[in-house]
This record gives sequence, structure tokens and C-alpha cells, in this order.
Amino acid sequence: MFLQQFRCCAFKKNNRLTPGNRAIDAGYPFPEVTEDFFGNPRPSGKGVDVGAVEYQQ
Repeated sequence: MFLQQFRCCAFKKNNRLTPGNRAIDAGYPFPEVTEDFFGNPRPSGKGVDVGAVEYQQ
């Protein structure tokens, strides 16, 4: 039951980075990764962001 509730809520949550987040431009660049989870270009800014979602400026 808990797992079903978690799955439901996990997809509704907004996991995008917000301005000023320390994860922005702090990731390790992998040349073969050119898009984030949502299909946005990666990197977007000075460097890649930590995590699956790239902050869009």
C-alpha cells in the first residue's frame, strides 16, 4: 500500500531545480548525455546540473 501511494505522489511532485540551487552547474559532464529527463538541452548554462533535470534559465 505504501509503495502504491509513493508512486502516485512521486510523479505529481515538481522535481525541477529552483534558482540558486547548489546542484546547478555542479554536475559531471557526460558527452553522450545531451538531454535531461524532460528532453531539454543539456547543459544549459555554464555546466551540467546534478540530477536528471537541467535547470532552464
